[in-house]
Parts: sequence; structure tokens; C-alpha cells
Amino acid sequence: MPLPNARVIGPADPEQPIRLTVYVRSRPAHTHIPSLKEIGHSPYEWMHSTQSAQVSSAFEADSRDIIAVKKFAAASKFKVLEASEVKRSVLIEGKIGDAARAFGVDLQIWEHPGGRYRGRVGPVHTPDSLRGIVEAVFGFDNRVMGRPYFQRSRHRFVSRAAQPGVLVMNPDGTVGGIGGTSATAPMWAGPDRASQPVTGNAARVPQSDPVQELASGVLRDVSEGDNGAYRAGVGWDACTGLGSPNGARILAALKGLVK
Repeated sequence: MPLPNARVIGPADPEQPIRLTVYVRSRPAHTHIPSLKEIGHSPYEWMHSTQSAQVSSAFEADSRDIIAVKKFAAASKFKVLEASEVKRSVLIEGKIGDAARAFGVDLQIWEHPGGRYRGRVGPVHTPDSLRGIVEAVFGFDNRVMGRPYFQRSRHRFVSRAAQPGVLVMNPDGTVGGIGGTSATAPMWAGPDRASQPVTGNAARVPQSDPVQELASGVLRDVSEGDNGAYRAGVGWDACTGLGSPNGARILAALKGLVK
């Protein structure tokens, strides 16, 4: 689907290089796939057990499917740059003209207020030898998909700790928890956003991390315990960062650093 206000200015140069990523299906599962609830309540030891490895392998590709894609790529004048059963993908490189013929696509150059890009309209075709094997092919379209609105210091990602737990509603109506350190990012983003009406425009807050700068005053150092992989200690550690937060003190620290 072309971008709004985009118009075709001509066909893509068939001699130009192109890289495509071909994604294949996962291998048929011959083991029990646990639910998110089961995974969330599994002990750390289970995550590194043989059973866990078997579950992980169920999401990988069958080596025969990877080989089939590689054979097709070679026959279509592509060079295989990477083939991974774990990623379930084959990265190939060739000419735009060969890609158009191999996958039956019409590649055009589009003019858009945000810049020119290469794109296609219509489906991607695969040969009968890959029917049911290939799930997606990416790389025909090289439009810019987004842009950052603001950036933060990299130190913000490692300075503070939070309880990595999320409440989830199960299909049977019960409520359970599931672990995940990725939950700490939005947990910190919420108070950060909520503090803006008090501290003023977020752009006025220094790009360095004020919480890290004032860690001794706004964070309680956690020096005991572990998360199964890392142990807590005095000062910064990979388990609890610089410590757990005191919301009121963090707000006061932010107000004091706003310029």
C-alpha cells in the first residue's frame, strides 16, 4: 500500500542491489508448549532445563525448509548472506530485476513529501517448491517507517530497579502474574510522564539522568538477594541497578534540576 500523497515516478532500476529476508514456518511441535502463565510461574532452573530447550526448538525452523529456500535463492541468482534455523530466516542479496522475476513483484520508485522510496503494490509470489514453507518476504519496500521524537541518555536504561512483574487476566477469569524485566521500562515511563505537569516541559529537564545523579537521595540501595542470574550488592549491580525508588524524593529531585 503506497503512502498517502505518494506518486509513482518510474520503475526501480533492475541493476540495483537489493537484500531480502525470507521467513519460513516453524517446525511441527512434538512437545508441550506451555502457556504464558506456566512460563511466568516457572522457576529459574526450568528456564535452563532440557524441557525449556525443547520448547524453544519448537519455534525454530526445520533445516529442510531452510535448505529449500537456499536452493531457490541460488537458482534465482541470489547470494545467501545468512541462514538461521533459530531466526527462521534466510537473508539473500541480488539484483532488483532478479528479485522481481523470482517473486513476481512490480517494484516502483515513489515520490513522497517525506522522500523517495522503493515500493510494491500487490502480493509476493513464491514457487510451488516453497508452498507452505515461506511465511513472509521483507525488503522490497525501503520506505522510512518512523522517526524518533526525542532521545534520552543511555544511562537511563541501567540506573534504576523495579519489580519485573505484570498482572494478567487469564482466559478462565483468574488473575495471575508473569515476570519480565521489559515491564520496568513502562513502569518508569509512567511516573516520568506524570511528573511533567509539576516539573514543566520535559525538554527542560537535563539530558543526563537526574535520578542517577542524585541516587543516594532518591533511591534505596538493595544489597541482598538475587534474581536467579545475578546477585544484588552494595552500589550498582545487574540485579537491582542503583536501588528501589522513593517517588516523592524523585519528584523533588526533578523539580530542583529543571532549568
